[in-house]
Amino acid sequence: MITSFKVGNFKAFGETQEIPLKPITLIFGPNSSGKSSVIHSLLFGRHAVLRDEVDVTYPDGGGHVVDLGGFAQFVFGGRRGLERVVTWGAVADSVSLADRLDQPIVQAAEMLGVHSERVWSQALKDTASISIELAIRRPTERDGDSTGRLKPFVYSISLKADQLYVLGASRSAFDQPFRIDQFVQEHPLFSYLIRNTILANTYKAEISDSEYDEVLKCFEEVLPDFRIEADSFIPKHVYAIDRNDSANEDLVVDRTIDVIRSHLPKQLSDLFCAIRHEVSKDLSDLTYLGPLRAYPPRHLAFSEQDDLDWYVGGGHAWSILRDNPKVRKSVNKWLESPERLQTPYRLDVVGLFRPSSLFDDIEKGVNEVITNQIAMLRKYLSSSINLEAARQKSDYEMLVDGATQEIADVETLTPILENAIVRAVSADALELVLTDKRTNTEVSHRDVGIGISQVLPVLVNAYAHHNRIIAMEQPEIHLHPALQAELADVFIECALGDQQNRFILETHSEHLILRILRRIREAGEQTGRKISPDDVAVLYVLPTDEGSCIKRLDISDAGQFLDGWPGGFFPERVKEIFGG
Repeated sequence: MITSFKVGNFKAFGETQEIPLKPITLIFGPNSSGKSSVIHSLLFGRHAVLRDEVDVTYPDGGGHVVDLGGFAQFVFGGRRGLERVVTWGAVADSVSLADRLDQPIVQAAEMLGVHSERVWSQALKDTASISIELAIRRPTERDGDSTGRLKPFVYSISLKADQLYVLGASRSAFDQPFRIDQFVQEHPLFSYLIRNTILANTYKAEISDSEYDEVLKCFEEVLPDFRIEADSFIPKHVYAIDRNDSANEDLVVDRTIDVIRSHLPKQLSDLFCAIRHEVSKDLSDLTYLGPLRAYPPRHLAFSEQDDLDWYVGGGHAWSILRDNPKVRKSVNKWLESPERLQTPYRLDVVGLFRPSSLFDDIEKGVNEVITNQIAMLRKYLSSSINLEAARQKSDYEMLVDGATQEIADVETLTPILENAIVRAVSADALELVLTDKRTNTEVSHRDVGIGISQVLPVLVNAYAHHNRIIAMEQPEIHLHPALQAELADVFIECALGDQQNRFILETHSEHLILRILRRIREAGEQTGRKISPDDVAVLYVLPTDEGSCIKRLDISDAGQFLDGWPGGFFPERVKEIFGG
């Protein structure tokens, strides 16, 4: 699981900023300060990781709502001739990384009935997190780009264990692999991996300090041969180039070098792959709801809108409400509750073709067919009853048998036809309506205030998803202040309850944060804490001449800010009350 991400030289940001991904992350700040840049940078990272593309205009998952304009537009200071470099990174929890890395070996050992040591759990036991940072720039004439038409590319990679720099790699041209130019072998992570590589692939049972010093000399000899393939945004393959000019006469040294060259790149590849997987997994499940909600047509049953903008604008929420009874029940609870929205409306699903009347028509038609068959039989008998031919009896029996079979066929067809109609109604002709409980009248969302239509996508995204990062811009739009506070309880429920979602919310609502602070205070006073300060990150984006920066405001167990709110806590309210 990624616990935060980093971005620098991107849109409003100059210096690299780290954005935590808590169960609830709130982003405040004045207009045009860079609040949206936080979410846009997350969408940029998603696009780069999933598509291995960094010159992004419309990032994957953002539809046409988010238009980054390409590298030349979103690089900070690019149009002012400043350094044209963008950095992006992610921080992964070391426990989840270690579990992923150890899992294949442990499973294989269990199948063979043998014990296997959890190598990565040991290597990362003293490390809380591993972060990767990537620097992106445009090719220059030095790279052979005299026309300026070549695409931007990742030119450097760095790994950190917690905050300590442990590995760096770079390349001088876009068509070259990375060379590892810094490797802190003294760090416990790599020290353990180097030792384990030697022990696992030689006859040694242990390595003394003096022997390990010799191993490090061999490692330093091999390190210049290590390369990292540059075929993806986050690399996944490390290898060592072959050299056949070894001048070592010591067979032990040669053997040690061979072991390091053959096996250590695999360990590093596994680490990169695990980081890539953790980042890809979280970002592929990222859901984005833009600041302008879709306002669906009056009749939803036959709406043909299904493009990405429909999802980003929340239009898909209406289909989910129609098709998912569990989500509809949760949203109805919020709509109807006297402690929440307090509306007289309930969401219901009705068929445009009412099955009961339809089945009456089918039954009437079947009865007409049977009556006609009997009438034909009687007519035939009346016209042929006086015939004395010997075959008369057999003709009569054949007619009876034929009529009986036709009637049976019609009766057999009836339930099949009914089931087909039920399926058609269920799939294509169900309408989501609001029922006014005061009059038991069905109305469209177009007949009530716009606030309901704007908040429903927020509620649906919260209740319908599980284990996702959900980014929203202005979830409180068109809501009464009291309801903005109630919305905070929805986020708490869906972040810390069964859904286990993580919300990153760009907002201007003081009511939202006040309710969260209240819940922290109430939880601290009760047994069985429901929400703690560690579950929330409050970020304030401050614009400066060198680019916006993010200030994190810490919260106490008593639900109070430990840091002063820039300019005072929502000073606009104080000015309006007291003047000045």
